[in-house]
Formats: sequence, C-alpha cells, structure tokens
Amino acid sequence: MTTHYTLALLPPSAILSTRSTNINIQKLISLISDVRMFMRLWGLIGIYTWGLSTLSASRPSPIEIAQVFANTCFQICENVAYLSSHGIVKIRKRTEGQLWLWSSRFWMIHVALEFVRLFGGGRRGKSWEREVLSNCAYAPLTVCFHPFRLVM
Repeated sequence: MTTHYTLALLPPSAILSTRSTNINIQKLISLISDVRMFMRLWGLIGIYTWGLSTLSASRPSPIEIAQVFANTCFQICENVAYLSSHGIVKIRKRTEGQLWLWSSRFWMIHVALEFVRLFGGGRRGKSWEREVLSNCAYAPLTVCFHPFRLVM
C-alpha cells in the first residue's frame, strides 16, 4: 500500500524523467493497486473466521461485532465493484460507482470503531501506540474523492 500511495505522490518532474527509461509510472501504480485489490478478494474468508470467533466468545464486544459487520459489508461491496470493473460481474457503471463509495464508507466505519476501541480503555503500551498510529494513517484513506467533490 505504501508503494502505491508514494508513487502517486511523485512530482511531474519525476514522472517526466522516467520517460527516458521507458517506465510508465501511472501504469505501475495501476498494476500495484489492481494486485492489492485482487489479493483482497479472499478477505471474506478471514472476516468469516473472525466473525465466528467473535460471536462464539462468552461476552463478545459490541464494537467488535459492529466491526465484523462493517468489514463484511466493505468486503462484499469492494469485491463486487472490483469484479464489475473487470467485466466479470455485469452491473451498471453507476451501481459499480455506488459500490466503490459504499465500500469506502464501510471501511470508514471500521476505522472509526477502531478509534473507539483503542481509546475506550485498556492497557496502553507500545502495541497500542502502533495501532493508533496505523489507524491514523488509514483514516484519511477512507475518504472517497470524487473528481468534483469530497464524498464521505
């Protein structure tokens, strides 16, 4: 993920200088993004096992139950939109766009719930600090930028 966003932030001068070496940065960025999304197609399996273990706990956390639900919805929306973008699932382009938007919204819900979980109490050690930092890095990525407006 870091590579994808770092490459996207390259200044135009860096992209121009790669023309002499026949490297198309935009196509590389697109390929990295596509590979990452393809690998996430299997995410529902992990969410399913996470959901089973959460629900089978003696006292499941309401926050974790909500996170499982949000992640399940995120993954379903993203998977269908991704498969549609490759012509595997036939849906209208407008519906595909709405699925991308809703997948971002469900991911945003997960990130918000993670902040609630992290700041809700418990021990605060080095791993807690890493989780907060990681969540802070994810937070801006959950906002869907439409070419003409910011969508949340």
